[in-house]
Amino acid sequence: MNRNLIGVLLSLPLAACVDLPGSDASPAYRYSLQAGTSTSKPCKTGSRPLTLVVASVGAGLDTNRIATRNANSGEISYLRGMRWAESTGLLLQQQLATDLECQGYTVTTSHHRSLSRNQLLCEVRAFNLVERDGGNEGAVYLSCTYLQTADQTELSLKANYSSKLHSWSGDHAVAAIREAYREAADDILHQLP
Repeated sequence: MNRNLIGVLLSLPLAACVDLPGSDASPAYRYSLQAGTSTSKPCKTGSRPLTLVVASVGAGLDTNRIATRNANSGEISYLRGMRWAESTGLLLQQQLATDLECQGYTVTTSHHRSLSRNQLLCEVRAFNLVERDGGNEGAVYLSCTYLQTADQTELSLKANYSSKLHSWSGDHAVAAIREAYREAADDILHQLP
C-alpha cells in the first residue's frame, strides 16, 4: 500500500478534532457568574449544614452555551463565540453554594438526596437571554424546595427575575443574566428559614 494513502487513512480520525474557520467549537470568551454577583455585605460564618442539589435544568439550557429564547416563537438559539465556564447546572450549583456559604451554611453539593441533612433542591427553569418586542432581557427562574429533616417539612421557594439587556455584545449579555441571577439568588436566600 502506498505510504501517502496510509498516512491519509491514519489522519482521518483526527479530522474531527480540528476547528473549522467560522465554527463555534472553540469560543473566544468564557464567562462565570462571579463577576457582579458578590455584594458589599460581609459574609456570615456559621455551621448550618445543608445539601444543595441542582436537580434539573430546563430543556435547551443544560449546556455551557449562552442561550437566547425568542418570547414569541419559543425558539432557543445560542450566542456565537461565547460560553459559560461550566454547564448551566454546575455553574449555578457552584455559585449558589458560594452564596449559601456566605449566609452561614456549611454546604455539601450532591446529585443525590440525603435524609440526614437539610436540603435545598433546585430546578433551573430559565437561565438565558430573552428576545421580546418590548425590549430584550436576561432571565433567571429558580424553583427550589427546602427540605427540613428535623420536622419533615417542605418549603417551596421560587424566584423569577429579569434584567434589561442594553446590547447584544458579550459583556452586556452576560451582565443581564448575572444581574437576574443575583436578584433571584438573593430572593431564594431571603426565603430560607
